[in-house]
Amino acid sequence: MEKRNIMREVREKIGYTQEQMAREIKCSLSTVTRCERMALVPHNEAVATNFRKLANKAGVSLEAVTQ
Repeated sequence: MEKRNIMREVREKIGYTQEQMAREIKCSLSTVTRCERMALVPHNEAVATNFRKLANKAGVSLEAVTQ
């Protein structure tokens, strides 16, 4: 089963560039790039919390990410 690229899905849904996403969730551009390339969600607690809030705002469910 292919991993869902949730980071890219959220970013594209809200129309952000990778740089804008990094600023919004308060992480480095390389973190966003790495998460998208590897279909991961950030592990840093503060960044993950910011990402969850943004995903919720974009209407993207994160339930399937941990499966």
